[in-house]
Amino acid sequence: MAGLRGAADMVGDGRVTLNELYRFAYTETLAQTETSVFGAQHPSYDIQVSGTGDVVLTDIKETSASLVIAGELTGRFSIRDAADHLVAEITKTAARPMELGLESGLYRVILQREDGFYRAELTVAEGERRTLSEADFSPVAASLARPRGEGEGEEEEEAPRWEPVSLQLFEGWGFFGDKEKFRAETPRTVNNLIFGVLGARGYELKGFGL
Repeated sequence: MAGLRGAADMVGDGRVTLNELYRFAYTETLAQTETSVFGAQHPSYDIQVSGTGDVVLTDIKETSASLVIAGELTGRFSIRDAADHLVAEITKTAARPMELGLESGLYRVILQREDGFYRAELTVAEGERRTLSEADFSPVAASLARPRGEGEGEEEEEAPRWEPVSLQLFEGWGFFGDKEKFRAETPRTVNNLIFGVLGARGYELKGFGL
């Protein structure tokens, strides 16, 4: 979806073609799976098209409004609308503008770079090409960790741990007899599947719960 909105426009002509979209999906998939436990994933395609020229899928110039990420901005962008729905998640490495076709409204943008996280809120009006620049961002907390010697006497908040499956008889009691890991003082967990007979407790769910 991010590619169709304009992130896949490699030449900057305001149009996204079929081949540009495939290259964008290939690059993004590879970048986000290189460090996964299953290894890097390489998308493939099976396209049978006759004729001349490439197939144009979207024309950003025909959208009702657009957000232009300035050329000097690079990093990982997460763009959410006023309802907090994720509209686009992209990595911008090239030092040239990137235009995304959007609906008019309020948007929140989180930028992740090597030196930390930055946040911007802006409104895109109907028919407007709103430019997002460095001046729109303000820094936000980048890490829960603190340097040694700072905050002495305070406990550092431990990052959540990943636990793919959590099976619980009722809230806080697991089928495997390890009830300690469900207590509040133990590390928080991120689950892909939570199943409870009479109830279940989890910190964050990225998948399915019943």
